[in-house]
Amino acid sequence: MMKRAGLSTLGVLVLATGALAQQPKADATPPEQEARAARLQSIMADRAAEIEEVLNRWRGPNAALGSGWEAELREIAGKASADKLLAASEASTYQGAVDALLNGGRPLALPGGRIPAGPGALGDTASDLVYFPLTPCRILDTRIGTGTWIGPLAAGSTTAVAHNQNLTAQGGNAAGCGVPTDPAAIVATVTAVSPSGSGNLRLYATGTSVPLAATLTYTNLPGLSPANTTVVPTGQILGYDFYIGVFAAATHVVVDVTGYFWSPVRPACRNVTANVAPTSSFNLLASCAATEVYTGGGCNETTWVTGVWWWQNGPDAGGTEAHQCRGWNANASAASVTAYARCCTLGR
Repeated sequence: MMKRAGLSTLGVLVLATGALAQQPKADATPPEQEARAARLQSIMADRAAEIEEVLNRWRGPNAALGSGWEAELREIAGKASADKLLAASEASTYQGAVDALLNGGRPLALPGGRIPAGPGALGDTASDLVYFPLTPCRILDTRIGTGTWIGPLAAGSTTAVAHNQNLTAQGGNAAGCGVPTDPAAIVATVTAVSPSGSGNLRLYATGTSVPLAATLTYTNLPGLSPANTTVVPTGQILGYDFYIGVFAAATHVVVDVTGYFWSPVRPACRNVTANVAPTSSFNLLASCAATEVYTGGGCNETTWVTGVWWWQNGPDAGGTEAHQCRGWNANASAASVTAYARCCTLGR
């Protein structure tokens, strides 16, 4: 009986050892993670090819949008990180690709909708917007435009308008108005000039439905050119940014942009270091770039030499955006001193 028990115990140990041997290593990288890492490396090695691949995918489906969307998407993709380009290439819809490039895959805010802020986000992308005022600048004047934008806008018509493309053809400022590509909304003054009768204009973002409310109402009164300043949401990477719908009588239309709204942007921060190996006194600065703001820092002696005395460990006494480390090394051997500063480009 004792022998059988020993054999039985040995059998259990052999089985257990085999089971443990068959288990995967705890630190093994899953195949999907390895594939993703390889894909990201490929994108970083040839970003231009990846951007062209994303553009090629949507040239056919977006043919009806004209060519404006392509220039905008190329600009945004050129600034996107490798992981955002990967997400855009995997998106099943054009809106999904835009969301990936602009917002890391979170859906962009559309007029009338609120998108709760995700972890680490700076507020709500639909409501916590930052306003940038501009000197009034013309983007549309149908009295002097060309092509689609020449002559009174007909009753029942819908006209596409851009805020930073085709401005010369639209009768706007050929030099541009300083509005970046695809803000969340623009602030514009809309004027009806020489209307043929009574009617109203309705401005709305590309890709959305015609609103029931009028942006501007007008009638035909000599010498009267009614105007209204309003906030106009814009379409995201769709070429034209908004539409003007004319209800009832035809009229010339003038649009002057006076500002724009932008989604909140996180501060971009980095660590800056400076090193010295002093044998006596030292005065070391870890300085931020001219466009950055110093937000904190410190001093460190990495060789642990006794006899290093600190006179100053804090912001630069000279008032620059830097962390200052001043002191004295009383040892015969050199010490290794590092100053570091946290430097940030302010967000919005």
